[in-house]
Amino acid sequence: MDHIPQVTNPVYPPLQVPCLSHGPYEPSTGAFEDYPTQRGWDVLLLKRGIFTQHSVEDTRAFLQDWLFFGLLHEILGDDFTKDCFLQWDVQYNQAMVTTANLLPSLTTRFQQIRTNSVRSQDGKTQAIADLDRIDGALCTLSFFCNLAVADECDNTVSSPSQPQWPLSPAVDLSIRVLGQLVSSAVQFTGMFLKHSPAPTLTFPGGNFTQARMRQAGWCPTTQLDPRTYQTAHSEDGCTCDHVPAPVSKLIPIIAKKGIPLITITIAKSGDPVLNISPYREGQHYIAFSHVWSDGLGNLRQNSLPRCQILRLKALVNELSWSQGIWDDLNKGHLGKYWKRLQGATVPFWLDTLCIPVGSEHQTFRSMAIRLMYKTYVSAQHVLVLDSELQRTPIPKDMTEAFLRVSISGWMRRLWTLQESVLGRRLQVKFEDGIVDLVTAYNLSNKITTSDRRKHRANLGGAVEKFEHSAGSPHSDCRRFYWKDRTLRFLIVEKRERRFVGIITTTIPLERTDPAKEKIGKECAATLEAFISSNYRSSLRKADEHLCLSGLLGWDTDCLQGVAADQRMKTLLGNRTFLPQGLLFIAGPRMQEKG
Repeated sequence: MDHIPQVTNPVYPPLQVPCLSHGPYEPSTGAFEDYPTQRGWDVLLLKRGIFTQHSVEDTRAFLQDWLFFGLLHEILGDDFTKDCFLQWDVQYNQAMVTTANLLPSLTTRFQQIRTNSVRSQDGKTQAIADLDRIDGALCTLSFFCNLAVADECDNTVSSPSQPQWPLSPAVDLSIRVLGQLVSSAVQFTGMFLKHSPAPTLTFPGGNFTQARMRQAGWCPTTQLDPRTYQTAHSEDGCTCDHVPAPVSKLIPIIAKKGIPLITITIAKSGDPVLNISPYREGQHYIAFSHVWSDGLGNLRQNSLPRCQILRLKALVNELSWSQGIWDDLNKGHLGKYWKRLQGATVPFWLDTLCIPVGSEHQTFRSMAIRLMYKTYVSAQHVLVLDSELQRTPIPKDMTEAFLRVSISGWMRRLWTLQESVLGRRLQVKFEDGIVDLVTAYNLSNKITTSDRRKHRANLGGAVEKFEHSAGSPHSDCRRFYWKDRTLRFLIVEKRERRFVGIITTTIPLERTDPAKEKIGKECAATLEAFISSNYRSSLRKADEHLCLSGLLGWDTDCLQGVAADQRMKTLLGNRTFLPQGLLFIAGPRMQEKG
C-alpha cells in the first residue's frame, strides 16, 4: 500500500502485501458478482460467510483476485494489467502488490469518465454505465468487508460470531483500503452524473490496527481510579516537593465570577512562586488543555510538583515568544513584555491550580466549572498537552500533524471538546516545538504558483482534486479543522481586536428574523456538540452534562439536587428548542417514554 504517505518515525515498517495468485487476472465474462461462479464457487455460500469450499490456499488466492484485482479491472477495464500492480521482492523471493501507480491510474480513468460525460449524450450514457458497474463492485466489496475479518486478527475487538476468511491481516487490510479509496473517488467523479450508493458504503478496518495496539500493550479505554491516582513528575525518578496555589486568593476571585490567572516568578532562593490575580477584560493569557491520565491533575489539593511548575513556565514562555513581536503589538498585547522584564510569565489558567478541590470548597468548585466557558473563550491561546504528541517531533507535512492530533488521547476526552472548540487559537505541543493549528491548516492547503502550473498540466488539476477528495488524508485534515471551527462559530462569534489589518470571519447566516436565526444557530450548535461528543469519554459519568452545558453555555442551576442519572434528562427538558436530529444520533438512549 505504497500510495499512502509514510508517517514520521513509524513504529512498524511499511506493510508488505503478497500476491497470492499466479498468472494473469482472468476477468469475468459477466457482472462482478458472477466472478465466483465462473471460478467454481457458490456465491450464496460465500455470502453466508462459508469460505471452506476449496483449500485454504486456493481460497486466499481467489478472494484477492476477485476483491482486489477484480475491482481494479472493473474500474480500468481493458487498460488493467495485473503486472502493473506487482513488483518482485528479492528478500522474500515473491511477487508483492504495489500501489505506486494506483493514484495516477485511477485519476486517468475517472478523468476519462468525466470527459466522456460532457462530450455527447452517448458519452454521458456510457459514463453512467461505467459508474454503475463500479458501484456494483463496490457494493459487493463493502458487503464482504462488513461480513468477515481476517483469521489472524485479534477477534476480541469484534463480534465472536463474525465469520473469518483465510486472508492474512495485510491482504485483508489492502482490500479494505482500496475499497475506501475507490468509493471516495466515485463520489468525486459521479456527483453530478448519477445517484451513487458510494457515500453510504463502509469498509471497516477489520480489527488489524486494534490487534496491533493490543499486542503493544495499549488499553482501549483509559479510566482513572480516584483512589489510586497520582500526580506525575516531569521526569521519572523525580521526588521534588509540590508548589501550592494560594487557594485563599482563588476563592474571592471565583466568588465574584472572575477568572483566576497565574503567573510564575522565581524567588531569590530559586524556587518558583505562584501569583494569582483576576482576569481583566481584553487581557492576554494562555489556557492549558490536557488529559488527566497523563498525570498533570491533582485530586487532593491545588498544587503540582516543582518540576512541573518549571515546565509550565518554560511552555508559557515558549508559546508567548513564538508569536512574534509585531503580531502582539498589532493586537494590543503590551503587558506580556512588561511581565517579561519583571521576570514573570504571561498569565495562564490551568484547571489543576485554578479550580478549588476539597469538599469544603465544593460551592466555589462548581462556580469555577461553570466559568470554564468564559475561561476558554477569553483566552488568547489554548495550549494542548498530550503525552504521546509531546514525544513526537513536529511532522514535516502538516497534514500528518493534524491526523496525529485527531487520533491522540486528548481527542478522546469529553472535557477537551469544549476547550478545543471555545479556544480562539489552538496550539499543540510536540516534542520539538509548538504547532499553531490555524497556521498548520493554511500550510497544509497551500499551493504555490509552480504547483498550480503542474496541476493544470496534469489532467487539468484532476490529480490534485482527486488526492484531496473525500476519504484522503487531506480531506480528513480539513474536516477535523472545520468541524471545531464551525461549532465555535455557532456557539461564539467574538472578533479579535486589531489596530491594523482586515479581520476575517465566517460568512454569517442569511439575515432573516433575528429570533429565528438565533434559534437555528442554537439548535445547530446543540446537534454538532452531541455528535462531536459521541466518541469521547469523561472520568466520571456524572460530568457528561457539565461538559455539554459548559460548551453550549447552558445554565445548570436547574440541576441542583437532581440525581446523577436524571441530570441529562433534566437539562434537555429545560430547553425550549432542540434539534430533531438528536433523535437519530447513534448511542445509548433514555429508557423511558418522553
